[in-house]
Amino acid sequence: MSRLITALERAVCAADTAAVVERLEAGEHPHSPTHLGIPVLFEGLRSNALDVVEALDRAGADWSTPYNEGGFTPLIYASLHCSLQTVAWLVERGQSVTQTTPSGVGVLHVATQRQDPSVARFLHDAGADPFAETLQGEIPLLISLKSKGGLPMFRFMLQCYANADRTLDEKLMPCLARILDRQD
Repeated sequence: MSRLITALERAVCAADTAAVVERLEAGEHPHSPTHLGIPVLFEGLRSNALDVVEALDRAGADWSTPYNEGGFTPLIYASLHCSLQTVAWLVERGQSVTQTTPSGVGVLHVATQRQDPSVARFLHDAGADPFAETLQGEIPLLISLKSKGGLPMFRFMLQCYANADRTLDEKLMPCLARILDRQD
C-alpha cells in the first residue's frame, strides 16, 4: 500500500516540514488527496505539527473545506482528533466554533465524544454552544453520558448547565438513571 502514498502525504505524515515545503513548491497542493482520497491537509492537522500545518496554510489550504460528505470541517475534525494546540491554531485563524455538519454535529459534540475536557473547555470558552442539538436531538451532555469513561467530560458539561442556570430536561433524566444504574 505504501506505493500509493504520495510524496506530499509521506512528508506530512512524517512531519517533515522541509519535505512538505519542497513538495508544495513542486506543485502539490494541500487539498491533494491522500491514498484514502481525503485532502492531505487533514493528515497535516492530525500530525499536530504546527510548522507543517503552517506550511500547508501558506500554500493555500482552505480551512473551511469539509473532510468528507458528512461535512466534517477541519475544525470539527481537529476537535475529534487533534491536540488542543492544533484546535486553538484553527480558532485563532478565524474558524468558527459554531460551525456544524449538515446533520447538526458541532465541535462540542465531537470534543465530548473524544472525552477531552481541555478541548471542550477551550471551545466552550471560545463560544461553542453546549446546548446545541444535532438533527437527531443529541446534545453534548447526552453524548458524554453515552461515552465510556466520560465522567470528567460529564462533570464539565453539567457545570455548563449549572453556569447557565439550565435544568436537565425530561429527555436527559432517563439517560442519567441508566448511567447511574451502571455505576453499581
